Amino acid sequence: MLVNLLLTCFLAAFAAQEKPAAQPKLDPERAKAMTTIFMDLQKVQMEKLIPAMKSAKNPEDAKKIALEILGPYPAKLIKLGMDKPTDPVAFECFMGAIGLSSQIDDNKTQTQAVDLLFTHHKESDRLGIFCQMLAGGAMADPEKMLERIEKDSTNISVKGQAAMALATFYNDLAENAGVPADKKKEASAKADAAFARVLKDYAKEKDLDGNSLGEAAAALSSLSVGKLAPDATAKDLEGKGVKLSDHKGKVVVLDIWATWCGPCKAMIPHERKMVEKFKGKPFVLVSVSGDEKPETVKEFLKKEPMPWTHWFAGNEPDSMLRKWNVRFFPSIYVIDSKGVIRYKHVREDELEKAVSELLNEIKN
Repeated sequence: MLVNLLLTCFLAAFAAQEKPAAQPKLDPERAKAMTTIFMDLQKVQMEKLIPAMKSAKNPEDAKKIALEILGPYPAKLIKLGMDKPTDPVAFECFMGAIGLSSQIDDNKTQTQAVDLLFTHHKESDRLGIFCQMLAGGAMADPEKMLERIEKDSTNISVKGQAAMALATFYNDLAENAGVPADKKKEASAKADAAFARVLKDYAKEKDLDGNSLGEAAAALSSLSVGKLAPDATAKDLEGKGVKLSDHKGKVVVLDIWATWCGPCKAMIPHERKMVEKFKGKPFVLVSVSGDEKPETVKEFLKKEPMPWTHWFAGNEPDSMLRKWNVRFFPSIYVIDSKGVIRYKHVREDELEKAVSELLNEIKN
């Protein structure tokens, strides 16, 4: 697992270069030197780290092994970056050093790399890449770094992306079933404050993909548990317009999925049983497809019966996937008979329990 995390971190720095807004011209010699370090790192992982990990007796032992074998590499990246600390190669080196030192728990080196990144690249729009990495869970406890980016960056767009990443982080924390109630309340307040900052100070800015931060903040903040759900609009598989308010007065489960999504397909047998169990009650399951075209869903349904309501989100700029800020499949929303979002991202028995509870509220 640790090896996979490390590889993910390294690839993130390179993958960032694929984004249209993040393709600076790299000095060929310095880029070659950086690539050599990463290639050597991969070789060491395969030839030394993986065999050595087999002898690890526990997680702490594994961390010590990783630190011993991979420990020199963050320093190599920092050294190369410091030769020309303000150029694009230095940015990639500092990013790589932050990610690697974080994964091997080298806090001293991580702090050094973060300081170098913020000192020499605080005006760069490429700090938005770092915000995305932090929001995506690439490192533990990302909030302090995101707060620092929002405070210290001189790039208004990056400041906005940091605030949006903070809002997303705290919003996810507030909706995590494993978080104690008092911590959820605190996280929810921090999420609301970050969303408010985005809407007040950064609404006109855009993220790395060119999406409006203001629109994203408005959409995501309205999709929190306890908020009245926006009136989602889409089309059915025949192209007819449909909307969430068509099911007013019912408990609604919105299952945003795709035919290629393994976890989505794994839910289908239980969903069939749940639909049968609540048959005749004020309940509707709506599967909202994120596939490229509705024909794909139609063909899938010929082989895999899903006897409930189906929508097609579409891929237009104003599609439901964009408006509801869908970041992963499946995305589950459980909405009560008054249109309020009561649960998010629950599955299997937990989903069925949520539906049953909301149906009982209607009776009472």
